[in-house]
Amino acid sequence: MIRLMRGNNFPRLLQTRFGTGKRFTSAYLAYFQKAQNLKLETEDDLNRLGEPQAMWFHYAMSTNQRGEALIQSIEEVKRFKSARYLDVGCGFGGHLIAAARHGAQCVGIEPDPLRADFSAKNLADFGLKIPVFPLDALTPAIETQLGTFDIITCNDVAEHVDSAGRLIMNLGRLLRPGGLAYLEIPNGECIDFVAHDGHFGLFGISLLPRDEAKAYHWERFHCPYDVGDYWKLEDYLEFFSHAGLTARLVPSLHHPTLPISELDRQLGCLDDAAKPVAAIDNAYREYRLRLARDRLSMNEEAFRNRYLRNFWTFLATM
Repeated sequence: MIRLMRGNNFPRLLQTRFGTGKRFTSAYLAYFQKAQNLKLETEDDLNRLGEPQAMWFHYAMSTNQRGEALIQSIEEVKRFKSARYLDVGCGFGGHLIAAARHGAQCVGIEPDPLRADFSAKNLADFGLKIPVFPLDALTPAIETQLGTFDIITCNDVAEHVDSAGRLIMNLGRLLRPGGLAYLEIPNGECIDFVAHDGHFGLFGISLLPRDEAKAYHWERFHCPYDVGDYWKLEDYLEFFSHAGLTARLVPSLHHPTLPISELDRQLGCLDDAAKPVAAIDNAYREYRLRLARDRLSMNEEAFRNRYLRNFWTFLATM
């Protein structure tokens, strides 16, 4: 393994590891150190990061690698060459870079100014002039501002907006006939997600109503909670239907659905993660009772989709 040395070598070797450029790497490294009140100067510093800091750092820095993997997977069903492509909530810009490399005409939207700036630096590192608009995905008549698209990706967005139904309705308006929308959405009832949610690593927070989740999160992090509601799979399928879209679940690129044989091990991990937090006692008790009932009444596929699949990945067509 390459050992990351102290000083200027550290950012350069991060660039090699994650496939990023100088401007983005330097900007994100400086931001992360300030936000987390720590120093990252060597590989040992990186390896000593606890959770969720390690998850946050690697998620951001891997944006280009994740983007390339995603675009390649979509190309198995829809070509990007000459396609008009939109990334909703483009974050750090990795999807846009990959789609441009595959020949798409790219547009991004990102309402968070900080992430939009990181995206701009990432694009600039590769000499790409791709417009990233500061638009909320729920903007009324958004299609009149952006036009329509052959391919849309919308990953890790639905749980952050005020209305997932309105988000998907807007995607329907933005998608051209014959177009393809790809969405990845976290499943708040998945056993693994209940044990430690994918945003903050908190036990049980995905089971709580948003107001209670905000209070629980504040006790741990003392900063605003930017996650909205966790909807059920049947809710999302209904949202797609109302938007005039036909959606199907497909295997997740990074989060495979576990087999039923893993249930006992997953429940053991959940018990290990369970903490006596008063805020979630009732919600967690109800969750375990519901899981036990569903194990008896649901077919295996439906049960796995609800409890053993931590992200739902949808392909939706007009």
